[in-house]
Amino acid sequence: MLIDCSFLSLVAAAAAREIIAGKKWNNLSVVLLILVLLGGNLTFHLEAHFEGAAEISIRVGIAVVVLLISLIGGRIIPSFTRNWLVRENPGGCRYRSRVSTCWPSPSAPSRWCSGSLHPNDTRTGLSVIAGVLHLIRLGRWAGDRTGRERLLLILHVGYAFVPLGFLLNAAAPSAS
Repeated sequence: MLIDCSFLSLVAAAAAREIIAGKKWNNLSVVLLILVLLGGNLTFHLEAHFEGAAEISIRVGIAVVVLLISLIGGRIIPSFTRNWLVRENPGGCRYRSRVSTCWPSPSAPSRWCSGSLHPNDTRTGLSVIAGVLHLIRLGRWAGDRTGRERLLLILHVGYAFVPLGFLLNAAAPSAS
């Protein structure tokens, strides 16, 4: 447990050091998510030891990884796409990057992590909203025009699993 948790502690410390040195304060959310992942990892070990299963902490880990993919992917994929579209100019540039997914993205996984059993739970609505907003966000990045550059195309395909996951979570039965 100590070795396992020390890894994420070192990752958070290294990321924080780089953010502070570069004065890129808007990237502190990445450190916060790594610290939440660390907390989930620590909870996993304790939950598995004392209860024999670790369902809640596993959900926390999955939710944090999805949020990290959403946060980091939401910055690099549109940037790489825009640069490629400007350089290659495959039929004019209709690239638009900004669609806010800030509120529903963390809200839906947090409701999912709680494992609510109520059939009319807000998790479903939040997951649908998050999934649709992520689909709109992905569509605005003009990934359909990156077919000639397979490495760039696969970033868009990979990111498509974020909205798909939110929508499948909304369609899943409410039992935890």
